[in-house]
This record gives sequence, structure tokens and C-alpha cells, in this order.
Amino acid sequence: MRCKSCESVGFIACCTMLLLMAFALPQMHRPFWHDEVATLDLFASAGPVYPFTDYHLPNNHMLSSAVLTVMRPVSESPLWLRLWPLSTTLAACGLLVLLARWLGGVVAAWLAGMTFACSGITQSFALQLRGYAPSWPCLLLAALAVTAYAQRRWRKLPAMLVFAAASLASLALLPTNLPWLLMLAAIAAWLAPEEKGVAEPYRSLWRLLWLALPAIGLIAYAGVFAQFVAASQQSWHNPDGRWQILAEIYSDIAQDVVLLLPLTLIGAVLSWRGHVQGKSRVAAAHVAVLTAVLLAPLPFWLLSPSPPFSRAVVPWWPLIILALVLIAAPALRLIGNRWGAAVAAMLLVMIATAGAREVRRLAALASCSGTERHASDTSAALLSPWISSGCCRRSDRYLVA
Repeated sequence: MRCKSCESVGFIACCTMLLLMAFALPQMHRPFWHDEVATLDLFASAGPVYPFTDYHLPNNHMLSSAVLTVMRPVSESPLWLRLWPLSTTLAACGLLVLLARWLGGVVAAWLAGMTFACSGITQSFALQLRGYAPSWPCLLLAALAVTAYAQRRWRKLPAMLVFAAASLASLALLPTNLPWLLMLAAIAAWLAPEEKGVAEPYRSLWRLLWLALPAIGLIAYAGVFAQFVAASQQSWHNPDGRWQILAEIYSDIAQDVVLLLPLTLIGAVLSWRGHVQGKSRVAAAHVAVLTAVLLAPLPFWLLSPSPPFSRAVVPWWPLIILALVLIAAPALRLIGNRWGAAVAAMLLVMIATAGAREVRRLAALASCSGTERHASDTSAALLSPWISSGCCRRSDRYLVA
């Protein structure tokens, strides 16, 4: 018997949010890390306008710093200040479930939401007082606008306005979000639906306008442009090579979604076979788009003068999960409704178990390398963005990003 309430976006989103909160709340009290100290002491201490007037260091995620400035007079406890990144992570979870439900159905929504809630990358950043977690709902909202426009759920102008607002907020958080926004704009221009009565030259102009929309976010840096350029040129130099950074990124992603990878590979093969046999051109086009999403970090890391740290790809994380789940959708359909649901349920249990294990690992890490918040720590943080610890394993560098 089907449970219709279990198929609703609201029910799935609430379940995944509750799971995310169950993992996050025990960690709310953990001490601030060095980069969080730098954010609080240097950029979130002189009024909500100040972060938009000082960019002498790239640690200033301006919009996030402004929000923290408003919150600090109430309390400076970690429990209170970490509500800001946690709330944005919960919003991202809901948007991800909605997108997966639109594009892949009920099973895709469950898998995407659960994978996001239980992953180590999510849990590492969901409570950091930085701009990474707040970037998730911004980029997902931009993706939602593109999807709604391509599926004719929204008209062109509302979709563009939402995309522009999401671009502004996203770049005000992290300037390194620009490549991801350009990727989404390119997808919107490519998948733009045909409109009756619009001549081809005007269609091309609308496509160019989509590609130009991400630039609106650069308005946030109008008052600090000279500082922004200088900080970008003198920012942290990553000692690792480009290929080593990319290998770290994709190995961390693979470890967090390892349970989905077999289904993703099977789904990609099925979509390609359908394309070759002329049965599923649309599915093949979708796989092409989703593969582009997965490969988006490549040009960014290969073309940038100095390769950024791997944490710059963190805002793209929920869309990577979405792409993997949607590519896997044909494999779940092939199994059949009953068996597909059984496989999905088994995956959900395994993903939740992995998430609980990740919580224990993060708690152990915090106990052996956590630092209390002191202003004297700030200079050390600025000189050394990485903290080495004997008990750190795998992607523990995320904790101090």
C-alpha cells in the first residue's frame, strides 16, 4: 500500500531536516576554530555595514560576517552563533529535496536529502561561522530558478529575478562561487524553452542575458574593489599542486557518496544505451548536464593563476549530490517499484549509519584539536590556515577551513 504523505516534499524535507539536526545539535557547543576567530574579531565586530567596507583579507565572507555582527550583541556563545549556519543548512536541505523531487521523483528526493544530511562534508560545514553553509541555499535557489524556467513552471522574468538575487547573495558570501553561477547560467541558456512569437535574434539576446546575470553579484564588492584585487593577489598560496588538489576533492566526494556510486554508474550506462538505441535522447541530455555539474571544478582549478584550496568547492556540494542521484534514477526504475524501494530503504539505513559514525569522528576530532576562542589565536590563524593534528584523518581540513 502506498503512503502518499511519504511522497510529499514537505514530509521528506522534514524527515531529512530532523536527521540533520539530530547530528548537528550535539556539536553546537564545540569551541570556535581559528578561522572562525578571525572572522569574529576582524570582520564581525563593528556593525553590519563594516564587512562591506573592509576586505584586506579573503577571510571576510561579507554577508555572513554582517549577519554575525547583528547576532553578537545578543550572545557570543557558540550555541547561539552557530544557529546562523545551521539554519541555512536546513534551508538548503529543503531546497535540495524539492529539486530532487521535481527532477527525479520520490526515491531521488529521499536519497538526495539523506545523503546531504548524513555526509561528513555537510556536518563539517553546517556549523562553521563562515560563508560556506550559507552559500548552499543561495546556489540551490539559483538552480531552482533555472529548473523552474526550463520546465516552464516559472515565467522568464520571475526566474531571472530569483536567479539574480541568488547570485548577489552567493557572491556576497564567497567570490569563488562565480564559476558555479556561470555554469548554472549556461545550463539555463542551453535549456531555455522555445517561446512562440519570439524571433531568433531576441532569443539569443535572452540567452546572453542569462550568462550576464551572475555578474550582478560583483556589486557587493563595489566599495572594496581595490582591496579585493589586492587580497586576491596576496591570498593564501596552496602548497599542493593542481592535480593533487583535484584528487583530494574527488576522493573526498567519493568517500561521502560511495553508497550511491554503483547505482550512478549503472544509471549512466542505461541512459547512454537508451541514447544509442534512439529511445531516450532527453535522458542522455540530462546526463550530459549532470556530468557537467560533476566536472565543474576542473576548469576553475586548471585556469586560475593560483589554485585555491579545496574548500572552495564546498558550496557546490549539494548540487553534486543531486547530479549523482539523478544519474542513478534510471537504475532504480529498472529494478522496479518494489525492489527499487527496498534498495533505496537499505541505502538510507546505510547512509544514516555512516552519518552517525561521522558525528562520533567529528566529536573525537574536536576533543583533541579544538581551541577555545582567544583573540591571540587570530594571528596564528592568519599565518597558518591549516591545523595539523595526530588524530585528524581524511577531510578533517574542512573543520578549519
